[in-house]
Amino acid sequence: MYLTCARILAAFLLSFLAVADAAQAARPREGGEEVVETFEVPGTPRDRIYAAARLWALGKLNSSRGAIDFESPEEGILIGNGVIGYPCYSLFACMGKTEWKARFTLRIDVKDGRYRMTFSNLNVMWPASFEDGRGEPAYDGPISRSRDRANLERAFHDLGIELREAILRAPRDADW
Repeated sequence: MYLTCARILAAFLLSFLAVADAAQAARPREGGEEVVETFEVPGTPRDRIYAAARLWALGKLNSSRGAIDFESPEEGILIGNGVIGYPCYSLFACMGKTEWKARFTLRIDVKDGRYRMTFSNLNVMWPASFEDGRGEPAYDGPISRSRDRANLERAFHDLGIELREAILRAPRDADW
């Protein structure tokens, strides 16, 4: 009898801890989190980096609010809003996430030979769905799982590499 009660109590505690851990993982993160990364483009002047970054941002940042909200060539600052498809780096990690999007604010600070990309206001969104008699409401809010955040951080790094390649491909005499 004592062993049976102990097993039931142990099973209850383990299931309680699993549910508590899942609830902690599903809790939205606090706002204000940022992803910041600096990229080097040795020997490239600030004006050339800025011009290439501006063109890249206009073509890459898909947002209903407009790609660039603020720009200052004198200070070397670009700020815009972006929306990208949820990054899928493995088949199983993206099952059921084909309609997901990531929304963010991007700030690019430019100096001679380098630029810094700051991604803030990170949100994930997905449309409402109905499957097997169960409805799932649409969502547009903070990232709740560390795995989703890690995928977005990797995608942001890839965007930084893509911008560096655009800067290196930019013509040297842009004022023709």
